[in-house]
Amino acid sequence: MFPGMRGATERLIRFMVDKISRDACKRIGVEGVSTHLFRRTARAQMSSAGIPLRTIQEISGKSDPKMLQRYKQGHAQALKRKAVSGIGF
Repeated sequence: MFPGMRGATERLIRFMVDKISRDACKRIGVEGVSTHLFRRTARAQMSSAGIPLRTIQEISGKSDPKMLQRYKQGHAQALKRKAVSGIGF
């Protein structure tokens, strides 16, 4: 997914992608960013978009589908908050 500096066949390892993204965010003054946050956000957005958990599991490489259930539960809670906020309480 991330080609290295030596060409398309050599890939960056996760550690280097994390370092590059942290350095870039530090330069623009953004704190608390990590590749874990990016991956977690991507999984949450896929869940919110209605992508089946099995598909998210295959894309993310998670071996335990129970770990992904949290994203579905989080999405359900967000929908409930949105519904209640629409009432005007």
